Amino acid sequence: MSDLSKEDKEVILDFYFRCGTDEHINRGRDLIADHEEAAKLYADLADTLTNLDAVKYEPCPDNLAALTVARLKHAAVETQAQQYLENLLNEQSDNPPVSTKATTNRTFWKSITNTAAMAAMLALVLFLGYPAVSNMRQNSWKQKCTANLMKVGSAMATYTAGNNGFLPSVSIKAGDPWWKIGDQGKQNQSNTRHIWLLVKNDYLNGTEFSCPGREGSKPLDITTKEIAALNDFPSRNNVNYSLMIMCDEAVKRQRSGRLTAFMADSNPIFENITTKGNSLDSSDEFTKIMLTREMKSMMSRNHKGRGQNVLFSGGSALFNNNRIVLNDDIFTVKGKDTYCGTELPTDENDIFLAP
Repeated sequence: MSDLSKEDKEVILDFYFRCGTDEHINRGRDLIADHEEAAKLYADLADTLTNLDAVKYEPCPDNLAALTVARLKHAAVETQAQQYLENLLNEQSDNPPVSTKATTNRTFWKSITNTAAMAAMLALVLFLGYPAVSNMRQNSWKQKCTANLMKVGSAMATYTAGNNGFLPSVSIKAGDPWWKIGDQGKQNQSNTRHIWLLVKNDYLNGTEFSCPGREGSKPLDITTKEIAALNDFPSRNNVNYSLMIMCDEAVKRQRSGRLTAFMADSNPIFENITTKGNSLDSSDEFTKIMLTREMKSMMSRNHKGRGQNVLFSGGSALFNNNRIVLNDDIFTVKGKDTYCGTELPTDENDIFLAP
């Protein structure tokens, strides 16, 4: 029997759809973070909406007024198009074409005109329908991404509980590279090797690290035997999130139990950081980065630059429309404008999620 009351479930629905009072939404967030059954209900709810991912459209502005007007126009044009088609068919039925040479050309050109008019109407119907479908699709991606992060948070909590309070981590010294995702060598040079332990030890299946809003994302699809042989994700395309730098010193800090951002949609600054410019290859050298004004404000590519989901150390996850979390920019080291792939947070209050 479920431990969740009817009111609890309504609160979770309010949080999922971001409706209801702020109090209900906040209660939903806390309930999901603290209650395993609530977290599962939230994740299942997100999974049921994956059918919205079937068709791909170009993004549109999130403007509620414009969207409402577009929907009304869409309905009106759809009705007109249907009425036009019915009238056309009735006309054809009531007045069958005369099979004479004199009327052939007239009928032919009338047919072309009618066809062109119908095509124009159908094109308008489709055009006006794009914003509504695209907006629904984007919201579905955000919710499923949030659910992914909460599954990771739940797995982290389970791992920590079974390992004397320690986070999943491999030995990385301060100053070691953290950007070589996919490198399978003995030396730990990738920040994602820490969360790979959750996959390797069967806490997660690996698909949770693939953001549905990311173009080119490839959910992990390999056998258990192949997973056992790897030290890291096979490819950057299999993990679309950035997490806090977890060298030995950072792991010690986290044992203090401070609330912080643990993981988020991928850091936009380090999208193309190698000499090849299109992948994170262990054989490449890190391309030195000097922050520009644009780099200091751009959002993750995972959700078309509209913001990013953030997983907190307490297990909750929220979509944030900017990069500031707990009064800190989560994608940069405090006071640092030049990066070479070995940077560390300046202190325990400095959140830095990479690569």
